[in-house]
Amino acid sequence: MSVRTSRLHTSFRISTLALAIAGSSASWAQATTEVMTIIGQAAQMEQALQEQRMSNNTESVVHADAIGQLPDENTAEALQRVPGISVERDQGEGRFVRVRGLGADLNSVTINGTLVPAPESDRRAVAMDVLPSELIQSLSVVKTLTPDMDANSLGGTIEVESLSGFDHDAMFYSLSTEASYDENTGDTSPKVSGAFSNRFSVGDGIDNLAIATAVSWEDRSFGSDNVETGGAWDFNDPAGARLEELEERRYDISRERAGLGFNVDYRPDEDTELYLRTLYSRFKDTETRQANVIEFADAQLPGEGGDAEGTREIKDREETQEIKSLVIGGERQLGDWKVAAQYGYSEAEEDSPLHTPGAKFEGNDDFTAAGYNDSKQPNLIIDSAFYDPSNFTLTEVEREKQLTTDTEQNIRVDLTRDWFMADLPSQLQFGAKFSTRTKDNDLEVWAYEDFGDYGFTDAELSLGQFTNGRTNLGPRISASALERLISGLNPADFYDEEQSRINDFSIQENINAAYLMNTVDIDDLRIIAGLRYEGTRLKSEGTGLNDGNFEAVNSRNDYHHWLPGLHAIYQLGANSQLRASWTNSVVRPTFGQLFPGFVVDGDDAEFGNPDLKPLESSNLDFGIEHYMGRAGAVSAFLF
Repeated sequence: MSVRTSRLHTSFRISTLALAIAGSSASWAQATTEVMTIIGQAAQMEQALQEQRMSNNTESVVHADAIGQLPDENTAEALQRVPGISVERDQGEGRFVRVRGLGADLNSVTINGTLVPAPESDRRAVAMDVLPSELIQSLSVVKTLTPDMDANSLGGTIEVESLSGFDHDAMFYSLSTEASYDENTGDTSPKVSGAFSNRFSVGDGIDNLAIATAVSWEDRSFGSDNVETGGAWDFNDPAGARLEELEERRYDISRERAGLGFNVDYRPDEDTELYLRTLYSRFKDTETRQANVIEFADAQLPGEGGDAEGTREIKDREETQEIKSLVIGGERQLGDWKVAAQYGYSEAEEDSPLHTPGAKFEGNDDFTAAGYNDSKQPNLIIDSAFYDPSNFTLTEVEREKQLTTDTEQNIRVDLTRDWFMADLPSQLQFGAKFSTRTKDNDLEVWAYEDFGDYGFTDAELSLGQFTNGRTNLGPRISASALERLISGLNPADFYDEEQSRINDFSIQENINAAYLMNTVDIDDLRIIAGLRYEGTRLKSEGTGLNDGNFEAVNSRNDYHHWLPGLHAIYQLGANSQLRASWTNSVVRPTFGQLFPGFVVDGDDAEFGNPDLKPLESSNLDFGIEHYMGRAGAVSAFLF
């Protein structure tokens, strides 16, 4: 049993290993020749460290057993213990991953060798909480890029590998169940995951066909509350910092994760390997946020009181993100040459059906005796009139729906040949990759206001028509009652054409790449030198608003990069090695920065820039690694 905390969060896990041990105890007494082999975590850690040690890149590797031994909710949290990795959190769960302190948009993510697109409309960063950690066989964070890798990351590339049947010598299966309890909501949340793999003999081969599948499902309900000031402090008073406004928030959240992976590997002969890799992940996030916003008439010290304006707000939305990945490929030895080819398709989608991103109830009058009693975590003090629903009036409701899709397809071919350079063992490698990526966004916005013009009574527009349940924030606003209130209005009268049209766009990004690299071993020194070429063609379509007139926007932007790289690995001894590298990378602007829409209103303007140039980076890395005993290593790097 493992214990986790989210206020009160207890998890129970049952493994097939424990069941097997319990179930076989009786048979041991009768069949003393029965043998059970148990491979511990140290063996898995040792395998991961060996991969890290033998790699031509500076990278960190985590295997499935290490991922599963801690109660991580998702892939982001599984990565947080890797050196050089930090995690951005949302409601306590890991979401975006930073490599070497650099923003998530400056890194890339691949699944089984193909790029993962981003579900969000404005980002390149992949929210790693979409991927359940149970579907993963290994995670690698590559911090120095060799020329055969995509050059679209500055901090590093996160490589996700799903389970293969050849990862285990025989039939393998696992089952895990959990339940967690959250005292904020009083809900118990279940979680189930499992994996299976096996080898089969096909034709004249022995164990030459392998299949593997993994599934994961979780439905988690939880809540949180906080107080925010947004930096609204006045520090000019010698008596101390004075607070100008604060906001109390209450979140009720439900997150459902579901994932499925299915892989097939086939080795018809010793020179050929074919594979199919698939992965599907779905992340449904439902959130209701209640908020009290207090703006003091005069900035206050703790313990003071005065007049304040009060507003009550609600946000209610459902959002579903999906990631699909399909990779088909193989490799074959043809004489002295090894030929590898791969096709990859991946798709990310974010669907937000019609919802309420914001609704506001404003206080009819200022509230008195308003203050707070703690500057570190301000606790609101205010007269009881603030908690009377009849003292608030509905002033605006925003409704919207949005669908974003991001698809990427690529084909790559690699050729490798071992040879001797002046009696020195060498390996020559070259190849090409062609990829196309399309990001589409469709947003529809409705802004409801001026309700008095439509015959609503004061009672209908107050909080009184909504729920009477009390929390620490006072009476809750009912999202469903709010929807019923505006359902009799004609949506066409409130359609926000400006926001709806200028936020619709389609961006297509085609990248053609080729590389040449050579590896040579000189006694204890290995040198990898090479050159990569990437040519980018960007096409953007959108809509702009120029002094009240809509205009179609069509833009093209082409650019080319030659990216040399040099790596060196020197063996100091049997267990120690030095690494040094000089690499070059190109990080393209985010889709929010490339946004083709614009608004020009007199002297005011708001726009993206589809002609924006990418970020170019030259990187130097130096480090030392020492491997000690079994499953132990220490390293230090300078970047």
